[in-house]
Amino acid sequence: MKETKATTGSEFDSSGTYLFLYEDPAQRMNPLASISVAAGFTRDNEVTVDLPEDFPLGPPSAAARLFLDLVRIWQPDAARFMTISAIRARMGKGYVSHAAYLAWVSAKAHDQVPAVEGERMAPFGEGQLFVAREWTLPGILALHEELGPEELGRPKVQDPPSFPDGYPTELDGLDSEIVWGSGPTG
Repeated sequence: MKETKATTGSEFDSSGTYLFLYEDPAQRMNPLASISVAAGFTRDNEVTVDLPEDFPLGPPSAAARLFLDLVRIWQPDAARFMTISAIRARMGKGYVSHAAYLAWVSAKAHDQVPAVEGERMAPFGEGQLFVAREWTLPGILALHEELGPEELGRPKVQDPPSFPDGYPTELDGLDSEIVWGSGPTG
């Protein structure tokens, strides 16, 4: 793990953990997990984790456990696990939602965010884990459309959430409930 940029300041907008996977080998040298926390519009902390070429992301339940480990460490207000292809496809939709392969939203920082038919929800710490039911690019875009615009709002001051040891029991059996493939999920 290497720190690529760090700045500090007294301003605060929100903290977020974003795990981006560059699924196309032409887009990156190695798989990359980019974790960033916003502190105002021009200030952020960013850590980049370079993963080996053959990093075994595994099935959705394994990806969810890795994602929740990062959320537990970083203690954000919101977090998303996305591929770069899904981010690019969603950008043209003109509004924001928590649609992602995996998302976590702090109940301390945001109003209750309900789940929709295209996702599963499980409590985790002081927030909710959202798991898309279809891990394909069309599935993520359909989930984005189903959620519609979301106004998550932002707290004036961060109140870091706490997390339990272990993982939600809802992750057991998750792999058989999610439409996913063994290749890139772009």
